[in-house]
Amino acid sequence: MEVSQAFYKELYSVDPVDEHDIDCYVQDIADLPQLNEDDRRYLISPITIEEIIEQSKKVIRRQSSPGSDGLGYVFMHLIYQFSPLKDLIIKIYV
Repeated sequence: MEVSQAFYKELYSVDPVDEHDIDCYVQDIADLPQLNEDDRRYLISPITIEEIIEQSKKVIRRQSSPGSDGLGYVFMHLIYQFSPLKDLIIKIYV
């Protein structure tokens, strides 16, 4: 038990970081492109059921494995279009 405890303690311990490296990293972040105001508003706007259905159409064309819930994407696409569940789906995604 002590061996595994020591291993994980070492694994998850914080390594010292040079202040100069931090300054260089932050400098690079500041130079990245910024979103314009329209894009910012779009990203924080509520998700609509129409957007969810549109995105699910893109996924069902591919043969892919189901998600962690075990449900396939074709099934999920059909559920998204079932009117009584639309409010619940929006609550899940928001």
